[in-house]
Amino acid sequence: ISYRYWNMLDEYRLVNDIKEKLCFVSHDFRGDMERCRNKGPDNTIRREYVLPDSGDVFGHVKQPGPREQDERNGKEQILSLNNERLAVPELLFNPSDIGIMQAGIGETIVEAIEATHPDLHGPLYHNILLTGGNCNLAGFRERVFQEVRERAPDMYDVGVQLADDPVLNAWRAGSHFAAQPEFSRFTVTKAEYFEQGPIVCRRRFFQQFCLG
Repeated sequence: ISYRYWNMLDEYRLVNDIKEKLCFVSHDFRGDMERCRNKGPDNTIRREYVLPDSGDVFGHVKQPGPREQDERNGKEQILSLNNERLAVPELLFNPSDIGIMQAGIGETIVEAIEATHPDLHGPLYHNILLTGGNCNLAGFRERVFQEVRERAPDMYDVGVQLADDPVLNAWRAGSHFAAQPEFSRFTVTKAEYFEQGPIVCRRRFFQQFCLG
């Protein structure tokens, strides 16, 4: 993407700001894509992002309404987003849309849970915690619940919660864990792995925690 003097390929923070402010996860993707075809006021999805000037890092979302005079005079650089608002986040759930033959988030969660011991399936389905910046997208938690519920066995209750601070939650938990005295019991050093290979993980983790 490029727009006048902005080369979006070099503006990660700016593109990320646009994503966080304007993208959302659709619960009716086909229906919303059809609505993107509408013109004028009938299109309730189209939004505009005012790109920052040379003195600012981020821009802002332009509220729907009549175009102002300074915009008509070309003083504002406007980036218009329509189906991009929902098509970009949709790739998290259907990466095959762009030729990536991998499972989406909902399918991956179910596959991961089903790979564990059957006694763990119930608690794991009931305690799904979402973390990471994309979890802040509108509709993300609800879409994950919908997709997991469709794939999970009916005998299990599905619970999907959003972390208090999705952006930093995983880092804080990892930092706290790494500071514990027993941290070394849960790790394999690079030297140990190179010397013994994958078997060292099985010996240390499977035998210690699965067999007691």
